[in-house]
Amino acid sequence: SSNALLRVLGIRPRPGGGVTEEEIRAMVHEGAKGGAVQPIEQDIVERVFTLGDRRVSSLMTHRTELVMLDLGMDRDRVRKVVHETLFTVYPVMSSPNGDLLGVARLKDLMVHLDGAPWDLASILKEPQYLHEQAPAYRALELLKESGMHHAVIVDEHGDTVGLLTLSDILQALVGDASDFEREEFVLVDRGDGTWLVDGQYPLPDLLVRLGRSQLVRDVEVDTLGGLLLYQLGRIPAVGDR
Repeated sequence: SSNALLRVLGIRPRPGGGVTEEEIRAMVHEGAKGGAVQPIEQDIVERVFTLGDRRVSSLMTHRTELVMLDLGMDRDRVRKVVHETLFTVYPVMSSPNGDLLGVARLKDLMVHLDGAPWDLASILKEPQYLHEQAPAYRALELLKESGMHHAVIVDEHGDTVGLLTLSDILQALVGDASDFEREEFVLVDRGDGTWLVDGQYPLPDLLVRLGRSQLVRDVEVDTLGGLLLYQLGRIPAVGDR
């Protein structure tokens, strides 16, 4: 609600009723001038309201820019695509110009690439679908309800026109986060058979880089630190092996 947004920003809601979007903008502007609201908070508030006016077609990655797989690809070709791109999800087509059959998650691909026999169809997931004119906040609600981080975007004919991820929506709210991805995580080969790695290093990226994707298998974790917690059953300590 509007009042909840004001409380997050440390602004006391007006007694006896809600406030309009324009009133919130005005209060945030005054709060920013007085120092009660930080510039970044003001920017996010503006983005919150702007996002409410956008359609998913303005946020999605267009089909022409997607990295897609098809059932005709063999194991080595898929492995090459995955290692070169490292997206969290890949649309899978019946053929290069065919119909969408489903999506393959990076985690499932990494496990399957080390298994046998090769059967890409066996790991496909049914995606969520959204019309390209759906409001951005409807997409956010759908992803929250489904527990998924992506949705396939279709036009009025039901044809796939793009892919929307939760990251696309969050980027619209907080700006381009690409500068904070991967580069901030340290991966140092110490030359003695050990590595110095940030605990927050994204696990899929790390396993691909180290050639140990089989370690992820059925573990539902996202980072190296999460994997260690899972394996040890406790917070890691210095010297743990």
